[in-house]
Amino acid sequence: MKLTQQIEKEYASITPERIAEIKTYSVPKEMPHALDIFLNNFCPKNSTFNNQTANFEYEISLAMIQVLSFNYTSENITSFSLALSSFEEHRYFYRTGIFLSALINVHQEKTKATQPYVLFTNYLNKKIAHLCMNNKSIIQIIGDCGISCGFQMESGTIIVEGSTESRVGEHMCNGEIHVKKNTAEIRGQNHFYGGKIIVYGDKPIVDIWGFIRMGIGSAGEIYHKDTKIYPEEKVQE
Repeated sequence: MKLTQQIEKEYASITPERIAEIKTYSVPKEMPHALDIFLNNFCPKNSTFNNQTANFEYEISLAMIQVLSFNYTSENITSFSLALSSFEEHRYFYRTGIFLSALINVHQEKTKATQPYVLFTNYLNKKIAHLCMNNKSIIQIIGDCGISCGFQMESGTIIVEGSTESRVGEHMCNGEIHVKKNTAEIRGQNHFYGGKIIVYGDKPIVDIWGFIRMGIGSAGEIYHKDTKIYPEEKVQE
């Protein structure tokens, strides 16, 4: 059974009862506290904050240092993703994706886990940016993602059951991103070095021909459903 079919079989029907069951998992008390510290102390405070110049590597490093001493499971991470509504009014809530990425990356490094990590965003009103940053794991997201899903992805597979905002796969090097619905434009600041992005929704992917800059020797591919749209297939003469 293909990986995507396996995940879809297990999570095909996300009922209120299923969500209630997941919410019963134990979430270490320090996790919400650490997220609060991360949002209040390590996210930019000034109103001129520019997402283009933020030091995301610095911030995910800080987040990973915070969670290194935690003892938690992949189910705890799923539960934590279901407990974010209390942070939703925080000014930089959308950047909790950096913290969730740190939780997954540290857990995967410690345990060498091969099972899928599951995150829920479908109950939130706001979208989370930078989910699955520096990813090396298998992650399924039940819901939508904000900007830069799969930022600097190194390997693994990301399955987004909803849609993504712009810059999906930004600075991606390897692995696969599957977007079951639609994605916004793939913009010019993307350096898409490798890997594969597949978008299954009906909305066309825009700005792809004039704006994607591929790295030298890139093997990256982008598909809309079953059609490869980047790079163009060469016609045999």
